Amino acid sequence: MRESAAKAGIPNESLLIALEPEAASLCCRHSPMTSLKGSQKFYAISAGNKVPYI
Repeated sequence: MRESAAKAGIPNESLLIALEPEAASLCCRHSPMTSLKGSQKFYAISAGNKVPYI
């Protein structure tokens, strides 16, 4: 992935490679649509392929 990103002109220091659940977590934490405050928690649930993962 890093090699492909380098070929696409994306600098290594700007690249963060994460697995799908980690990416969902990062999105929820940093999205302006999310209003998490203090020690609030959230669940990232994947319901693909008829098998839910929490």
